[in-house]
Amino acid sequence: MNIQVKKGVEIKCINTQLITVCHVVYGLSRQGDGQVFLTSASDGLHGEGSYHPEGNAWDFDKLNDNFTRKEALCIKLTLKAISPFYDIVLEKEKDNHHLHIEWDRRRAEKHKNNRSTKAVQIQTKPLREGITMSNTFKAIIRIVASVIGPILRLVTARFREELIEWVQKEYGEALETENPWDDFLFETIAGMFKIPLNNQ
Repeated sequence: MNIQVKKGVEIKCINTQLITVCHVVYGLSRQGDGQVFLTSASDGLHGEGSYHPEGNAWDFDKLNDNFTRKEALCIKLTLKAISPFYDIVLEKEKDNHHLHIEWDRRRAEKHKNNRSTKAVQIQTKPLREGITMSNTFKAIIRIVASVIGPILRLVTARFREELIEWVQKEYGEALETENPWDDFLFETIAGMFKIPLNNQ
């Protein structure tokens, strides 16, 4: 994971929520090898009731690029799957385009008071488990890519061309859907077979 902290940013605490957020934001940014910045944490001026001052809200941006709507949706769905107490907003202010993420501590505490501790533990997956699953998935993708990728060079030219044409066509249609996982599926397939995509 390679997230840089912008100069002047103050981090009040490094908690489980921040580590989870950084892991997901970096892992699900389309340009996974690009630069992601933490641009605000406990510092700065924020609205009344903001979670920034207490260290439970963070803003992210990317170098030479902005988070896309689909990237934000993908990050939102993933964090919400880990815990319903994350709130994610893609803010498009004139000179301050960024991804705002917060851990809704008040809602989490209210939920804890209304339910048993066991129920809360079921809702919130352990961070270590999430990281392990993510690392395992990435390792599997790398192994599959190393095995299957070279096969494309060995198959008959006609089948190779048809596969490339199919992936590029389906990826174009996936970009038109609201579901970010459609894009991810064909980007993964293209990466395995080293197939150039239309927007890359």
